[in-house]
Amino acid sequence: MFRCLCFAVTSICASALAAESVRYDCEYKNRGRGGWVFKQAIYQVDATRRIVSILDPGVIHGNDGKPLAVPLEIRKNGVYIFRWTIRLSTNGSYDVAAMYRVRLEPKTLRVSQSVNVNDDMDHIGAGRCTVTKKAK
Repeated sequence: MFRCLCFAVTSICASALAAESVRYDCEYKNRGRGGWVFKQAIYQVDATRRIVSILDPGVIHGNDGKPLAVPLEIRKNGVYIFRWTIRLSTNGSYDVAAMYRVRLEPKTLRVSQSVNVNDDMDHIGAGRCTVTKKAK
């Protein structure tokens, strides 16, 4: 009976924890060149639904000031990978496509970002995150 009760309590706690989304406030220290990797970014991760809401200056500019929701890949080692593309029009005739890829390690709170801008892949950044909010 005691084992069944312990298992039930553990299961309830685990499912409640899985339903939470976690907000990571990240600061990139090494940001490469060109300004494509911004100094700060916020990632709201919902691991249960496998979705990340991204809010950084590039997303604000390229997505009419709204957070951008993108699919979340969770690797076997627990590392989060997510990608998105921002398309910008400069002077109405030339499009700039910036493809972002983020690797976030929830256990160590390390984060890295690479940006491919019109096939120029020399935009990388690395830094650390803090967990600022857990919400259901």
